[in-house]
Amino acid sequence: MSAVSDLAAKKAAEKRVEAELKEPTPGISAPPEGGITTAQALENARKLEAQTYGGAPSRAPRQQMLDASKVQEAHPDKHVRWVGIRDPQKAESRQLDGYQRLTSEEGGKQIGNELVLMAAPKELVEERIAGERRLNRERLEAPKRMMQEAAEGIAKELRDRHGINVDSSRIFVNEQ
Repeated sequence: MSAVSDLAAKKAAEKRVEAELKEPTPGISAPPEGGITTAQALENARKLEAQTYGGAPSRAPRQQMLDASKVQEAHPDKHVRWVGIRDPQKAESRQLDGYQRLTSEEGGKQIGNELVLMAAPKELVEERIAGERRLNRERLEAPKRMMQEAAEGIAKELRDRHGINVDSSRIFVNEQ
């Protein structure tokens, strides 16, 4: 009898979960059968943002809130950027890259518990970017180098084993 009662309890629990999933989130309209319109999506996003972030909504345009050009002008020797602090590992990785949080005296800002303004020496940032470009270039050229080496190996084998002189550039044609 316990197996039957367990099965009945399981089915009842599944029905409760299905009923909860069918209920819409308070304040957010459920999508109609054919999908939602752009206006409904914007309204849902506005309502969700109002529920997520407390306080009065800011009247400043978002692009103006994130404008750090005056801070950049005050620190021409540094690279200034916004860093997300919601994920602590992101902020730590930026600090390992050489970024330091700017104090309010230096023009540092913080937007809620999401973003802070950080700066790093320009030479350090430019060196890191140049290193990334160099590494990307090497990765792009690696297959071509491998094919050239393979063509040279084939030409050597043809010459050594079969006595046929073939230029490796005829085996591997670089179309660039």
